[in-house]
Amino acid sequence: MNPTYWGTAGNWMKLNMEDTPDPNGVDAPTTEEVVKGITFGSNAIRAGQNLLVHCQLGLSRSPAMAIGSMIMAGDTIEGAFNRAKQVRPRIDPNPLIIKLIDEHIKLNGELIKYNDQYRANTRKDLKAEYQKMMECYLDNPKVLGIIFENISALDRL
Repeated sequence: MNPTYWGTAGNWMKLNMEDTPDPNGVDAPTTEEVVKGITFGSNAIRAGQNLLVHCQLGLSRSPAMAIGSMIMAGDTIEGAFNRAKQVRPRIDPNPLIIKLIDEHIKLNGELIKYNDQYRANTRKDLKAEYQKMMECYLDNPKVLGIIFENISALDRL
């Protein structure tokens, strides 16, 4: 890749949001940030460009934003989930981001329902994935907090 690529305006975007399902959490995803991100992503997809979306663990925020970008670019809910799983077989799309995408694109709860069913069907695998990640982040209390929060959310399904 050309080293000046990242220095070119419009080739990248950074969003500031934590991985929390609680809309009142610190730096919780906001409608504005989510819409900005999925609009950027869907424009890249429509232009035939590659899209890289990544967060701390690559399980929750980034799959949710990639799914939203693909749906906004014209993909179906199932198609977007399948494409995201091709790139990252274990995903746990952030429920708050999914809710904000559903509301913005006016999917009438269909994306929320699909995500809830997906998470319920993959709960054991996801819980094991989060527990494996905990071993890598034992010295980082912030990341451990995020992982524990996601394990707790999976237990509530």
